[in-house]
Amino acid sequence: ANMNYLRYIGVSLGTQLAVAVTVWALDRFLDVQISSSGMSMIPAMMAAMDQGDVFARKTGRVPEPGVAWRFAAIATLITICLSVGVTLLVGLFLPDEVAAVKDMFVGSRGSLGGAMVGFAALILGLVLVVTLLISRFFVTFGAKNRLKSQKSVGP
Repeated sequence: ANMNYLRYIGVSLGTQLAVAVTVWALDRFLDVQISSSGMSMIPAMMAAMDQGDVFARKTGRVPEPGVAWRFAAIATLITICLSVGVTLLVGLFLPDEVAAVKDMFVGSRGSLGGAMVGFAALILGLVLVVTLLISRFFVTFGAKNRLKSQKSVGP
């Protein structure tokens, strides 16, 4: 059984939207700020767990390590592409937000400072590794949960 990457994209974007709306609503109506860098990992977790659930439902087993790692690598690439796409869309609709972030990285001459390029590369590398590990863990976690619930309830 192959992974359904279109479904992965849908679950990831849907979760991303739900998280954004929740963070906005809590801030707007309850004056509660819960936004953090950890929040950005929730869509990858949910989408990977969903893929594991679907895999186990179709096959009756947990994906083998090779299948899970291959899924995690492809899911990481998809997540990075989605992040870039969402950032570009946000830039179209909220240019001031993007300009504020850009100003943190770009010096007065309009070029990236050497230290900031290194810092940005380090952060990107960490995000890639964390996304890969999260995707690998949650795809098998989702499959195990599905199989456990089927055993306790029956088919």
